Amino acid sequence: MPLPKPAPADHVYLDDMQTEALADAAGEYRVFILLLAYTGLRWGEASALKVGRVDLDACRAHIVEAYVEDNGKLYLDTPKNHARRTVPIPRFLAEELKPHVEGRDEADLLFTAPQRGRCGPGTSDSGSSPRPWPRRASAT
Repeated sequence: MPLPKPAPADHVYLDDMQTEALADAAGEYRVFILLLAYTGLRWGEASALKVGRVDLDACRAHIVEAYVEDNGKLYLDTPKNHARRTVPIPRFLAEELKPHVEGRDEADLLFTAPQRGRCGPGTSDSGSSPRPWPRRASAT
């Protein structure tokens, strides 16, 4: 006799105060946390987002690529379901994103790991363990 399937767990969402507390606790990664929380971007989409795909005047991010994992390897691909889309950015977040965008090349990743590469799994100095947070890329 097959066992019954367990009921899926309910999704848990942070409220505004919890989101703000998490972002503040993340220190220099505050804006990255807010971007994930208030746009609904997936980690792979946010970590692949380039400066030129962020339109602060229109408060929009153009999602055209994402990092995906296949057999332990990360590579750039189209977003989930191959669906490019434009995502609204709240005005307060667009203001916080300005220092991450202004004066930077359009081809630069918006957020990078400490060695200026992509952020996400496998970006530690040894390349063998995940680095959980991206680092804001400095203007060059």
